[in-house]
Amino acid sequence: MKVLIVDDNEVAAELLAELLEDEHVVRTACSTAQALLAVKEEHFDVALVDIRLPEVLGEVLARQLRSVLPALVLIAVTANSLQEIQDSESCATTFSYFLQKPVHFEELAAYLRRLG
Repeated sequence: MKVLIVDDNEVAAELLAELLEDEHVVRTACSTAQALLAVKEEHFDVALVDIRLPEVLGEVLARQLRSVLPALVLIAVTANSLQEIQDSESCATTFSYFLQKPVHFEELAAYLRRLG
């Protein structure tokens, strides 16, 4: 499975990528521009998108990514309250799954196994 990780915190993105690389092909993007370029250059199955990016809200970027790759599964990653994000109608219709930071690798790996 090809996974795109979008997070402005480069260290967090790389650490998560390292955890996933044994079973998946992973690419990281630390900006909106990098993420949009990535989906134009490659096909991804899943994108993990930080909700609070400096340039644009994660849900806006997620919709932009899906406009390029309509079958892309979008996972929201947030340091904020999960309930707050899940209650947002915009997020609820954009994302398939929600993860709280720090991401629990076992939870993410189980979800990716179900998708794959």
